[in-house]
Amino acid sequence: MPSRYPLVASVKTDMTLLELDILEKEITTRLRDLNSKKTDPEILDTFLSEAFRKYTTIHKAYIDLIKNGDERTRIEALKRALYIQWIGSFEPSFITGITTSFDTFENAAGGLELKDFQFVYSYVDNLIKNNELDEELIEMLSYYACWEFVFEFENFKDYKHLHHFVFNTDQETSYVPLIRKRNLEQRGQMGDYFLSLSTLTEDTSN
Repeated sequence: MPSRYPLVASVKTDMTLLELDILEKEITTRLRDLNSKKTDPEILDTFLSEAFRKYTTIHKAYIDLIKNGDERTRIEALKRALYIQWIGSFEPSFITGITTSFDTFENAAGGLELKDFQFVYSYVDNLIKNNELDEELIEMLSYYACWEFVFEFENFKDYKHLHHFVFNTDQETSYVPLIRKRNLEQRGQMGDYFLSLSTLTEDTSN
């Protein structure tokens, strides 16, 4: 019997930023629908297994754009790939549709791969080394750095510039008001996440 919640038949690695935004929204929208309806666990597990594989390909598609896109495309793909790694580090997979192949998930048939994590971290590390982070990426990375245990994957400390940035970020500053001033539309799950943050965060920020 076909799945009641099928994903697109296939995902190419050579996708545009807009195509990837649409695909990410499709996955997260259906996950919210499944979770809100208290779907049968077997149906949810089947969908999650598909989502894990799709997000592996989405992540690889962003990496392909980092390697082969123009300057604007490279930095946007990097931001989205880094967000995927960050949110997948701690948020439950049944909410995000993201898991990792180097963590143990009973029903996971695939997931983000360590070598891809390492590529993204290495790329960010090099940007920091050369003082080439744009303001938005500085804000986002600073926000991520305020969450404990996120950057403790294997070999993270090999990226000394990223390590220094993360562990020297001002933990008392709220970066949400700065990020929310950016154009966050059509930017995958990353944009939706920052758009969803409560405005109360802004009111109580420094």
